[in-house]
Amino acid sequence: MPRRSNNIGIKIADPGEDSIIGRLNALISSAQEWNKENVKRLKFRLASFGLKEQSELVASLKGHVKTDKYELDRISFSLVRHGIFYEHGVGRGRPVGSDKARKNANPWINPVLEPGIQELADILANEYGDIVSGSLRFLVPGISDFKIEVKNNG
Repeated sequence: MPRRSNNIGIKIADPGEDSIIGRLNALISSAQEWNKENVKRLKFRLASFGLKEQSELVASLKGHVKTDKYELDRISFSLVRHGIFYEHGVGRGRPVGSDKARKNANPWINPVLEPGIQELADILANEYGDIVSGSLRFLVPGISDFKIEVKNNG
């Protein structure tokens, strides 16, 4: 005798793009596209340095968009630890904050993310300002800490 499923499925009608759910889905899609574009920019910036061992770092660089139901919860990037060391120029006898580290620093995260964050803030304010409000915090430990306020225009 075949097993019966105890799951009951409820199909919600496809929300139109003008509905609040449709708009929230569009906002999440915009955040995902922004994230993908900035991962590409970060990888291109790394490639411009011509590192011998960049393949592991480039391969480790990933973007993530976390949602909670229809809410955009978090946008994040992950990478191997030495990517941060490369940014700061530390390692091989160059401690954090030393003159040698400052001379060997290769900023590749902040020059990409700082204008990218402003671009995302503009997208959120211009396209979704009527449904979005709150503050966004962009934190890359030891590199950047931005906070942007988004006011509801609706």
